[in-house]
Amino acid sequence: GEPGLGIDVGGRSALTHMGLFGFAVMSCATLRELFSIGMRYFALTTLQIDLQLFEGADECVLELNADHLPNDVQRFFIERDIAGMIATTSSFAYNVVAQYADRIYAEVSIDEEVLQPLLTLMPLPNVAFGRAYSRLHFPRAMLDEPLPQADPY
Repeated sequence: GEPGLGIDVGGRSALTHMGLFGFAVMSCATLRELFSIGMRYFALTTLQIDLQLFEGADECVLELNADHLPNDVQRFFIERDIAGMIATTSSFAYNVVAQYADRIYAEVSIDEEVLQPLLTLMPLPNVAFGRAYSRLHFPRAMLDEPLPQADPY
């Protein structure tokens, strides 16, 4: 497939396109709650990649995998789904990510010139491109940070 096509498609995503799942995600009080709901109702999304969250004592790793898909479409779906996740969560997760940006490290199978336009939506200064896998390493404390759109009542 054409490099960047998945970024173009996924970058147009919005939580409002996801129906009740999008509403549930928008109502989450913390990233922990967002991941919990996201993993539980993942089948209701249009995402094709597999997501796994590994929670350690101090660090978490979110692994994105497309190995179950045919080789000729893996890049498209990795690009599309990463772009979709950034586009749909940047409006409410930006402040939390910015607070921990120096302690977040991303490894992505996407080339830098392809992903660069989306990195303006999320403060991720530590990204390694062209890897064989896509993983996001972040401090465990991020999971319990309040999200700005959540209603405390």
